[in-house]
Amino acid sequence: MSALTQSLRPLEVIIIDDGSADNTWQIISRLAKSFQQIRKIRHRTAIGIVDSLNEGVQRARGELIARLDHDDVCWPERLRLQVPEFAADSKVVIVSGFVEPLFDSAFTAAQIRSGKAFEERRRRIVNRGDSLAEALREGNLFYHPEVVFRRDVFNAVGGYRNGFSAAEDYDLFLRMSELGTIAIVPHVILTKSCLSSGISSRMGERQRLAAELARLCTRLRSIGMNDSDFIPASAEELEPKIEAARVALFNLGFEI
Repeated sequence: MSALTQSLRPLEVIIIDDGSADNTWQIISRLAKSFQQIRKIRHRTAIGIVDSLNEGVQRARGELIARLDHDDVCWPERLRLQVPEFAADSKVVIVSGFVEPLFDSAFTAAQIRSGKAFEERRRRIVNRGDSLAEALREGNLFYHPEVVFRRDVFNAVGGYRNGFSAAEDYDLFLRMSELGTIAIVPHVILTKSCLSSGISSRMGERQRLAAELARLCTRLRSIGMNDSDFIPASAEELEPKIEAARVALFNLGFEI
């Protein structure tokens, strides 16, 4: 609902039901009767998050794409704070903001500290005026549902890539940042639901490996290499592709 009650009204809200077996589609259909800007898409058989995300962007009519998960809450001024950044600078390709993480009761104290450290790192970087592009290459700066990005740049880099599933957002951000600049508005724009059943918890090791490979591919592209040979076809290929990317960089004289 928070996407539909923004102070800056969105052109449309695309909701994708990726093969749910509960009453999700009925809920979406009821909402669509009350809010004309809703466009609903139903997959009777799930196609996965990466292909669903790519479909949503391709179906969109707007020039800017704001991403949101069903259990996260946009603050009312989110779009009004983020959208002007694109008009102010044509080189800006991604705009984020600050986030208020909300942890479920199953998280341990150590996990909560780690989750809070992610947000604290980003705020330090912004407050110090550090290079966002450099910080992004060191580690992801964004929760996926907080970003707004330019659709034409998304298309230019080829969208989300299945080989980086669980870190498909980080891989996208790295590639988009090579075609422009990124910005973070210094205001809280989202309450992020951090769930013990979420991807970061369930697929933590896969996410870590995919993120490492995304960083290595960024280094390869920075020296003019095509990274297509290093994109894994499955999760089982992540570690071999990481090793292959490291060997390629080492053979070119780069420290790993």
